[in-house]
Amino acid sequence: MRDREVRHREIKHGDPFTGRIFRRMWGPAILSSAGWALSDIGDAVAGGQRMGAVGLAAIALILPVYMVNCMFAHGLGLGGSVRYSRLLGEGKPGEAVDSFNQVVSGALAFSILTGILGNVFMTRLLAVLGTVPGDGALYEAARSYLAVLVSSTPLFYMSNILNYYLRNDGSEKMAGFGSVAGNLTDIGFNILLVLVLGYGTAGAALSTMIGQAVAVLCYLPGILGGKHILKVRPVKPAPGVIGRGFQGGIFQFGPVPVPAYFPFAVQQYINPCRKRDVGSCV
Repeated sequence: MRDREVRHREIKHGDPFTGRIFRRMWGPAILSSAGWALSDIGDAVAGGQRMGAVGLAAIALILPVYMVNCMFAHGLGLGGSVRYSRLLGEGKPGEAVDSFNQVVSGALAFSILTGILGNVFMTRLLAVLGTVPGDGALYEAARSYLAVLVSSTPLFYMSNILNYYLRNDGSEKMAGFGSVAGNLTDIGFNILLVLVLGYGTAGAALSTMIGQAVAVLCYLPGILGGKHILKVRPVKPAPGVIGRGFQGGIFQFGPVPVPAYFPFAVQQYINPCRKRDVGSCV
C-alpha cells in the first residue's frame, strides 16, 4: 500500500531524481549526436566536392560495412554498460568492473580479428559489396576507403564502447566532450586531407580514424584515473558475459541491420556501376 502511494505521488508531482539525471545527461547526449551527424556528413561532402560521383559512390558502397560495425560496437557498448549499471545498483562494484573489462577485451579481440580478415579478403569483400577491379576509379576509391576503415575497427569499437560506459559511470560530461572533440577532429582533418591535400576517400577514412583516436584519448582519464569506479585490470575471458551484453544491446539497437542490409541489397540488385557509368551509382 505504501509503495503504491509513493508511486502515485511520484507520478503526480514528478520524480526529482529522474528529472535531475535527465537534465544532467541531455546536453552532452545532444552534443554527441550532433557531432556524429556532422562527421558522417563531412565524409560525403568532402568526398563529393573533391572526387565527385566517384567519391560519393565509393562511400555509398562501403556503407554496409560501417553499419555492421555500428551494430556490434553500439550493441556491446549499450548492453554491457546497462549490465554494469545494474551490478553497481546491486552493490557489486567488483563484478561490475570485471564485466567492463571482459566486454572491452572481448570487443578488442573481435575487432582486431575482423580488421585482419577484412584486409586479407579485401578484394572478395569489395566484390560482395558491388565493385571489382574492372570498375577502375570506383574500385580504387572504394578499396582505399575500406582499407583504412577495416584497419581502424578496434579504434571504432573502443571509442563507442568507452563512451557508453563513461555515461553510466557518472562521467557523462567527459563522454560528451570526447565525442565532440573526436568528431570536430574528424571534420577538420576531412577538410585538410580531402579538400586541401587531395587524399580522396583514403583521406576521408583517415580523418575518421584520427577522430576516433582523439575520442579514445579523451576517454582514458575516466578509466585510468583513481576517482572513478571504472578501471582497467586483467580478467579471464568470459564469452558468456560478452554474449549477454551484446544480446541486451542489440535489442535496443535492433533497427541497424535493416539500413545495413538495404544499401547492400540495392547495390546487388541494380549495380549500375558496371553497366553504365559511375554517375548512375549516386
